[in-house]
Amino acid sequence: MHTLVTGRSTKISPVLFDFTTRTVTFREPIFSGVPSDRLATKLSALWKAEPDRASASPETVRRIVNVYAIIYADLYRLNPELADNATKIMEKLPFELCYKYAKLVVGAFLHKEKFGEILGFLLNPKNIELIKRYALSNDNASRPPSNIAGIPLIDSGVLNSVLASEQRTALITELTHEYGYYEMELNLLRKNMPKIAEKIGCNENYGIVALGPDVEKTQEIITAVDAQHGNSGRVLLVDSNLTALDNTCAGLVEKGYEKRIIRTHYTFEQLVELGIPVEMAQSTIVTTNLGTTFCNLPPWINFQVMNAIRTKYALIGLYTLNENHSNITDIMFAYTGNAMREQAKVGAMLLGISAEDVDKCDYNIYMYRIDFSNRYGSELKNVEVLIAAFDVNEKIESGLGKIYQPGQRIGGFYSIKYTPSQFRRIAAIHGYSTEHNVHNDDVGIYLLKKDG
Repeated sequence: MHTLVTGRSTKISPVLFDFTTRTVTFREPIFSGVPSDRLATKLSALWKAEPDRASASPETVRRIVNVYAIIYADLYRLNPELADNATKIMEKLPFELCYKYAKLVVGAFLHKEKFGEILGFLLNPKNIELIKRYALSNDNASRPPSNIAGIPLIDSGVLNSVLASEQRTALITELTHEYGYYEMELNLLRKNMPKIAEKIGCNENYGIVALGPDVEKTQEIITAVDAQHGNSGRVLLVDSNLTALDNTCAGLVEKGYEKRIIRTHYTFEQLVELGIPVEMAQSTIVTTNLGTTFCNLPPWINFQVMNAIRTKYALIGLYTLNENHSNITDIMFAYTGNAMREQAKVGAMLLGISAEDVDKCDYNIYMYRIDFSNRYGSELKNVEVLIAAFDVNEKIESGLGKIYQPGQRIGGFYSIKYTPSQFRRIAAIHGYSTEHNVHNDDVGIYLLKKDG
């Protein structure tokens, strides 16, 4: 079991914590390409800069230092000098603002031709109080400000998108920066959807079934397939979340697709039972399953759904592990943000835990391994599953009568993380060939075709 935030592992931890001197050392390298001694020095400085954490529990300290470690490693991989300069600022920021701050720095650095002035502002120690005030006051704003400390933001720029994403309240729409999952998936669609559409051998009566859809990605798919095939097939929107479904429908109606939409407030189980609507009975079905939704169910359930609605082509979005699992820590860190915590909180509340009781728990990310080899062969013997969970600090009684004691864990949600070869193997076992796939770092989109 890999543990990002608490270090609870059957293996000896590679990180040593000295709670007297508040220093960190490493038994072995922890991030490829990042010097351990340099990382240890920076982490120790950040730990010492947290006066309120002096009496914190070892578990809390480990969680804080692990988060700092991954922030620094990500920054270092971009630019060592950038990492050192940003760390000096983070030493003066409250811990809970450091991840947000780091995301702004990364967004500005990646596009410094547009945001060089803002990058300079973010790295200037004289601006500490302004950075704190901005981050705190705009945490729940409904839209991004027109400027940060008087420096104009460029409309539609990457950094503007970063700021907007921090202020959204929808659970699964948090965007971080250009290498954050949801933004990367959308960018992959925008760049590659015309090529993907060429490979979709639809007849003139195609139909799109969008599972858990959102407005932007669904529009990209409709536009590309329309342009390739010159027709206007029906679009079935399927979501068990009524609010999300309403929002997607409203957005697509606003973009002119009202007459093409069929709206279904179904669970996957209902979709399997009821099948495709009569209006699409003669259509060639293109099923889309983006936003890592595929990873939140056992794979055989996903393919059962696809077969029940007569899927010919499927467009699947995945957040994948490298073949050697070297990016496992980075993926875990992507789930530490507030949006994913809120999603996990909803899962805990479905178990009868009150919001107030959930907030008394520590939100942690874990990775476990499961064995799918009985269904899919030896390649699937070691499959990583990410668990977003809450560790109980004091006794909790759920509304369903279950009692949780300190030290127990309340599950929020899980997400299965496949390697590309594992996913292709699963698809092949279920009778789907991989026609095309595109990747950007850990984010991939796969076009599958039903065999026969």
